[in-house]
Amino acid sequence: MIRGQTALHGAFLWRQISTVVELRKNWHANEDPMFVALLERIRKGTVHRVSTPGVALSDYDVLKTRMLSYLKEHSPEEFASFRDAPIMVTRKSLRDALNESKAHQFAANTQQRFVLYHARDKVSGKLIRPEQQERLWQLTTMDTHDSLGRLPLIPGMPVMVTENAATSYKIVNGSKGTLKSLRYEVDERGYRFAVCAFVEIPGSALAIEGLDRLMVPVFPSAISFSYFANRKKFTVRRTQLPLLPAWAFTDLNIYVMLSRAPKLEGVAILRWFSSRWVNSELQADTRAEMKWLTNLDEETKRCYIESHGLLSNTDTV
Repeated sequence: MIRGQTALHGAFLWRQISTVVELRKNWHANEDPMFVALLERIRKGTVHRVSTPGVALSDYDVLKTRMLSYLKEHSPEEFASFRDAPIMVTRKSLRDALNESKAHQFAANTQQRFVLYHARDKVSGKLIRPEQQERLWQLTTMDTHDSLGRLPLIPGMPVMVTENAATSYKIVNGSKGTLKSLRYEVDERGYRFAVCAFVEIPGSALAIEGLDRLMVPVFPSAISFSYFANRKKFTVRRTQLPLLPAWAFTDLNIYVMLSRAPKLEGVAILRWFSSRWVNSELQADTRAEMKWLTNLDEETKRCYIESHGLLSNTDTV
């Protein structure tokens, strides 16, 4: 979470925006208009909260028909189709646990060894003792800006890039690909430290002589985070591959989670969830923000039409 002066600077910069084009057509899910309408109601906080027996379900009840337990009972074939589907969760700790479990399963299914590649950490610019390093490796990615102390990597598994490595070549934070191979070093204790990962990233514009098309070399990068011990604050400098396993992902917004699917049948919900995630009204500041963006969209449209001479002097927008 961004706090303090940084948050204020971000809010100030955001308010300097004066040109907005609001995208109203959902092309990703355009083949399922009922799902598009459901997403729009969730986005605006205007969901159908009450079911009409024999006529229509509430939006919450519609989503409950997508729970895995319901699909397993009523549509076994559809249930089986979600075996390797991406998983969206709200907590990083759960994401990391799911990714490690899936990595174990992937290694077993492909008859490969499950291997962890460790981060190199320094505290206040100095090397640390082995027992200190063990404690730092155990920190969650919520504390380390998504840099895993122990990163599971098995050739053939899906991975996600966690930094803007080369934006002009379409290798950015969130880019997904397939791990093809690794180069690494081993220390005196037998721990592996990745030196380079070769990842095939669809859509990459990077071309390196000697490497296959779409093959991207990913090198360790350094990030800093704070660590508290004995009531003291330390700055940790971590060097690790900017990669995460790409079976499970995080997002706190139910609309964003659902909108990743091209249709309602592309959604499966892991477990029961409270209706408040769907039925809650938008907060006043969110409604004001949406109204501000809509007004800017209208003003942008008006200025564009006038500047391109698309209206006569007697016409109005």
